[in-house]
Amino acid sequence: MIKGCLIGQDVRSSYSKKIHEAIGTKYDLISLKQEEIKDFLHNNDYDFINVTIPYKEEVIKYLDKVSDDVKEIGACNLIKKENDSLVGYNTDYLGFLDSLDYHGVDYHNKKALIMGTGGASKAVYYALRRNNVVCDVASRNKEDYLKYNMISLNDYDIIINATPNGMYPHIDDEVLLEPGDNDVVIDLIYNPLRTKLLQKAKDKGKKAINGIAMLVFQALHVYDNIDKKASDALINLLEGEHNIVIIGMPYSGKTLLGKKLASLYPERDLYDIDEMIVSRYGSISDIFEKQGEEYFRTLEEAVIKEVALKQNAIIVPGGGFFKHQMNIERLKTNGVLYYLNTSLDEIKENYLNNNHNDRPLVKNVDDLDRLYKERIDIYLKMADKVYIGE
Repeated sequence: MIKGCLIGQDVRSSYSKKIHEAIGTKYDLISLKQEEIKDFLHNNDYDFINVTIPYKEEVIKYLDKVSDDVKEIGACNLIKKENDSLVGYNTDYLGFLDSLDYHGVDYHNKKALIMGTGGASKAVYYALRRNNVVCDVASRNKEDYLKYNMISLNDYDIIINATPNGMYPHIDDEVLLEPGDNDVVIDLIYNPLRTKLLQKAKDKGKKAINGIAMLVFQALHVYDNIDKKASDALINLLEGEHNIVIIGMPYSGKTLLGKKLASLYPERDLYDIDEMIVSRYGSISDIFEKQGEEYFRTLEEAVIKEVALKQNAIIVPGGGFFKHQMNIERLKTNGVLYYLNTSLDEIKENYLNNNHNDRPLVKNVDDLDRLYKERIDIYLKMADKVYIGE
């Protein structure tokens, strides 16, 4: 069996293991300190080694040979053992071009802005320049690059984030640049699935692309050929890791649907935000009465922040979770928001047939009328998909 691994500063959250093991390769994730790299490269029994942040440039000096692409790019993400020699390659730029084709991005005769100056940025720049795309590169602190406060984003058709800004677990990082009138916004980050940058781009109706397809394609270039069916299956596998987030009105059946999905998909853990708050802090009605709604919303935000970083989970927030905008952004990082589109008549019927305790904002049917009118447009706007129950 082929053996491979990924080295980097902290690779615990990488999806590379899932990709290679799905192909049938034995694969390890190995976090290294900089001073450990040289010894590791010359004392291991792996057939190939993938390299990620921040060592794509560092490893080059320890290799016996490098490809012409690595010489041009100045970064290496793949090391193979060939005739007792360590040979460096760059498959990032190939994976990036493959991902553009996969997502149907027309990059010919376009102008692109790349944010960041590390190994991934260099590979993207090389890929685009080889295809005659006009590229500018921006940096926060390096000389000889554009500075963010000097950029007019509307000058570019495509913007690409090649920095770790917004990468798990730092999902609350502010975007380096707000998307403008760009046709396409690409974030090479794949964990979380949807960074703040991509959320903002999607909200503006732009084509928003994460780094999953690039990750899959660069990985497949380790092997002798790329099977189109295999690449589709692997991309679908990784995208399927998203959380299912069920949003909607009180008494709309969110909790019931969450439990039903959890029974159908036992590999997915269920997190009911209100139930978690009650188990930790006591009755929601008591919290509202003694400490007020804003205190409850603070507790709610803390719990949502905790569960938003989960993967392959089912999450059911309370009806008013959106009152803190950060909750929406966090739940969308690794989740798809499904609005449970229950009719107002059915919501009222559920209310009349259920225990009315611990719903401080719903004292009667009139409250449901008011909340529905206040919230229906908000739910529809924030939802990625609308789910109509049975």
